[in-house]
Amino acid sequence: MKKMIGTLILAGVLSAGGVLAQDRSQPGGSPPSALREQFQQLELRNHALDVEAHAEKLRFEQEMNNLKIKQHRLAIDLQEQAGSKQGPTTPEHWHRRAHGCVGFLLLLCGVIHILLTVWVYQDIKQRNQGSGIWIVITLLTGLCGTAVYALVRLGEKQDSKAP
Repeated sequence: MKKMIGTLILAGVLSAGGVLAQDRSQPGGSPPSALREQFQQLELRNHALDVEAHAEKLRFEQEMNNLKIKQHRLAIDLQEQAGSKQGPTTPEHWHRRAHGCVGFLLLLCGVIHILLTVWVYQDIKQRNQGSGIWIVITLLTGLCGTAVYALVRLGEKQDSKAP
């Protein structure tokens, strides 16, 4: 495209030079005002070709930008499709997932505390020994309180068997 425009400009300049040279060599040639008009027409034609080349360049750049946008959209669509198959991997997703795990662990610890407390309560009720303080200790400390209760209970069984 650029070569073609350059060739047209060169041809226009050479033809204008030929017309000027021809008019000077011929005594009955066209008057100088006619030469000026031809030269102005050539300049206008060259300017029109430059404008057309610039417009073509802008159209080409716009088309390239449109193709880049389409490429980016396709890449985003592919990532979304791959993400829906594998699951989201955004930091927000992992943050929500971590909160879910923490909640589940807290719930599990609460259930274990309650089950250990129920066991201590049933054991105290079955043996008719001990006090309600062990229930509170087990409920507050969980596994540690239950282990201490079990050690105290084992110590009491051994003391009762000794005499």
